[in-house]
Amino acid sequence: MAIINFFVTNWDSILIVVSAVGLIVGLIAKGQFNIIKQAIFALVTEAERKFGGGTGKAKLAEVVKEIHSRIPGWLRNFISQQMLENLIDSVLKNAKVIWETNPDIKAYIASGAASEVAAAESSAAFEQPTQSASNLPTS
Repeated sequence: MAIINFFVTNWDSILIVVSAVGLIVGLIAKGQFNIIKQAIFALVTEAERKFGGGTGKAKLAEVVKEIHSRIPGWLRNFISQQMLENLIDSVLKNAKVIWETNPDIKAYIASGAASEVAAAESSAAFEQPTQSASNLPTS
């Protein structure tokens, strides 16, 4: 009787868990897992372009944030941070090989890093004051 009461009381939570597991298993069974990996590849490549080398933690945080923003809220509860990081790491290993062997992607990533440096330099030039506040004319 306790089991029946448990199912009656928690039927909505049980349905969500079964649906999430079914969705993931269904995607893997149909080969749709490659679509998920392709989306993560695009996110990882964009993060590499945006942040450049030596910023692994910032890139990882950016990719995780983007993935979380695209996952339905009810499904986020079933995907742990560690699961996402493992998936990103597996995609990243392949991405690094592709980045090195594909000159178009390599140039795309390099153009982002160069534009970020140029943007930082130009914004720094605007931040430097040309006159001090005491030298400004008063009305």
